[in-house]
Amino acid sequence: MGTKDTADIALLKKLAAKTGYAIARKKKPNRTLTSELLWLVGVAMKGYTDNGGVEGKILNKKAFTSRHYVLKAAKDKRLSKILDAHFKGKKRKEFDDKSDKKYNTAKTLHQDIAHVGLYKRYKLIERNYNKYFNKETFKIMFDSDYFPKQKDKK
Repeated sequence: MGTKDTADIALLKKLAAKTGYAIARKKKPNRTLTSELLWLVGVAMKGYTDNGGVEGKILNKKAFTSRHYVLKAAKDKRLSKILDAHFKGKKRKEFDDKSDKKYNTAKTLHQDIAHVGLYKRYKLIERNYNKYFNKETFKIMFDSDYFPKQKDKK
């Protein structure tokens, strides 16, 4: 950008301010928060595989889902330090809310999250986790008996 472009932008900002508008900036995604949350899920998964991992803990195949580990990460004590670094004030207090979670029993299958704060923590981790992983990639990485469906080439 040249000096003429910056002068034009400055002029636009002044005109916008006079009319009561502001030029919006696109907020950059918080990559450090995402990486710290993914690290926490990885720590929750450590040593768990379907055929006896590093620590030899063999899991029941039905319980072997990413939801189990995301919920385990949401209950981890280290999450508080991560939240303290990235959230302040009222937004931070929402993650520590101990009031009971109200469920719509007609639509909700799992009712294992008891508190609103724990639900907020779970959804934060789940949103960031699902940006990079899904059920298919989770099974490919951790289930030794799973082979992804292959499309027939004609």
